[in-house]
Amino acid sequence: MDEVGQQLAGLLAKDSGSRLAAPPDEHLQTAAVQHGVALLLQHQQAVPGTSKDNLWVTYYREQVLSSQVQYKAVLTLCSQLKQHGIRFIVLKGWALSATLYNRMYLRPKTDIDLLIHPQDKARSLALFQTNGFHNPRGWQPAYIIDQISMCKPLLGAIRLNVDVHFELTNDKGLQPLFEVESLIEKGDYISGLGAHIICRPMAFIHCVIHLLHHQASGDFIKLIWYYDMHLLINAMSTTETKQLYTEIEKMQISRLVAKVTATLVNLFPSQAADALLEAARQLPARSEFDYLLAEPSLNAATFRQLRYTRGWAAKLGVAKEGLFPPRAEIEKKYGQSDWPLVMLYIRRIITGIKKRL
Repeated sequence: MDEVGQQLAGLLAKDSGSRLAAPPDEHLQTAAVQHGVALLLQHQQAVPGTSKDNLWVTYYREQVLSSQVQYKAVLTLCSQLKQHGIRFIVLKGWALSATLYNRMYLRPKTDIDLLIHPQDKARSLALFQTNGFHNPRGWQPAYIIDQISMCKPLLGAIRLNVDVHFELTNDKGLQPLFEVESLIEKGDYISGLGAHIICRPMAFIHCVIHLLHHQASGDFIKLIWYYDMHLLINAMSTTETKQLYTEIEKMQISRLVAKVTATLVNLFPSQAADALLEAARQLPARSEFDYLLAEPSLNAATFRQLRYTRGWAAKLGVAKEGLFPPRAEIEKKYGQSDWPLVMLYIRRIITGIKKRL
């Protein structure tokens, strides 16, 4: 975690009775928004000020409105999925905000993540299409990811973005660890969403895997991801904690958990996190997962994806979708262009090579 993230963690860790005398400087306010903790700090620390000297005031108004509008759409969507007998659970931001935070808007969410049973894929996509959703990507990869993005306009610029997953992770090396049917069956029902969410022990493991994948890709690591885990580990019952330890041992992912938990303990100390770290350091681990602890490497990620993709036809599909996607995909990333498609492909390949050098 970067220095600013550690500073923000220190503010979050303050006692609820400790209030900030004035809004933080503009740089820290902007960083708090990027790290996903601005609304938490404003709410927890009762930050004073007006929109003139506090960027969080405007951000607060935008997020509250978006959350209210999206929440109604999420309730409707979950209800429709249930009515059509589609098996699913809610993951990540919406699941965490509905169970760990006093107010759902305090935990920013860019989209709602749903894990849907693969056997219900066709029916779920038909339901999305008949209810005003579209694929913002303009095309659907068949090989490089096991999820589909859907989007529905709601009010003005507010949209409901949905990531429809058919595996808990796109990492084919880890997919065998997570049985989708079992995850759905063990989900916890949350009346606030009218749906089941991923159970707490598996939610914690999912948080670890999600964070490490972003880290291995060289992405920006948000403080809110660690705060989610801090709340999760401290909200677990004794039974849930034992289940978490059992799953870590069974999957042999203790080194992954220990790596993330060591940072968690540093940012948000707690007895529960200390105990998890000590236990994880003593549990067995499979070295084949250590790539998630290595320095970010696009080359390694690409070769690993090809390695775990079964069949030469599928491997060729991965290469084709990665190197030669439709024109809309390229223009979405690089902007509109009058260049011939072959020139855009060459540009994409050269750019990719530069990133890997």
